[in-house]
Amino acid sequence: MRPASHSTTGLGADRLTATQCRRRPGPKLLLIALATLLLAAPAAQADAEKTKALLADLAALRKASDGIGFQGELKNTVALHNELQDKSLRGKLQKELGAVLKSKKMKSAHKAIVKAISELNDSKGAFKQLKKLVPSPKEEDVPDLKIDVLHAVAQLAPDAALKQLFVLAEKAKHRPSGIAAIDALGHFGTSKKRTTVLEELIKLVMRFMPPRGQQVGVETQNRWNALAPPLINALNRLTGQKIRDPDEWITMWRDNKKRPNDLFQDG
Repeated sequence: MRPASHSTTGLGADRLTATQCRRRPGPKLLLIALATLLLAAPAAQADAEKTKALLADLAALRKASDGIGFQGELKNTVALHNELQDKSLRGKLQKELGAVLKSKKMKSAHKAIVKAISELNDSKGAFKQLKKLVPSPKEEDVPDLKIDVLHAVAQLAPDAALKQLFVLAEKAKHRPSGIAAIDALGHFGTSKKRTTVLEELIKLVMRFMPPRGQQVGVETQNRWNALAPPLINALNRLTGQKIRDPDEWITMWRDNKKRPNDLFQDG
């Protein structure tokens, strides 16, 4: 019986060798792969050189505190960033923009830089440069630049921003910041976490909407009057619906809580 067993093992080894041989790329595929690498190398080198040159220009403008000149380079910076395939090169441009945002001597360029960051095609990397400028819910006096940051976050719609946006939308002492956070949440319609965003917006409606038929304080009513329009707009933008009645939104949520994707027009 041992010879038969040995023979079977040998055949198995032969079959494995044959399979491996079939999977081995032929000369044509190897040539194509080599040609692709040879063609890609000069392009990658050119990208690296262009990035290095632009970074040098931006650094020089930052060193000279030339906010106007820096703004003039932002269009080129965004265009190059969005063409680059190399993640590390994109990261270098992102960090340079973030560094200028931290510079008090470059305040004249801050607003334009925030807008430029909102146009980058790497939402995760771009948000890293804005994260520390998202207003705290405890802030009572929020500068306009931080509101611009919330608008930029809305355009980028990075999942990493959701935790900050949820807290700000619910607890902001500075009402315009809370409204901007609510508006930003409406831009997450293509996010994998969109049903979580939907649930949070519904919770905000239920939290802030005064009970029907009950008299409430002026502050409570004024807060609802200010927050209701952006909440409804955010819900509709998020889902693609056109529902204007907050009570209808609450009813639809309760009816579809186990299948929230049904509330999205593309669900």
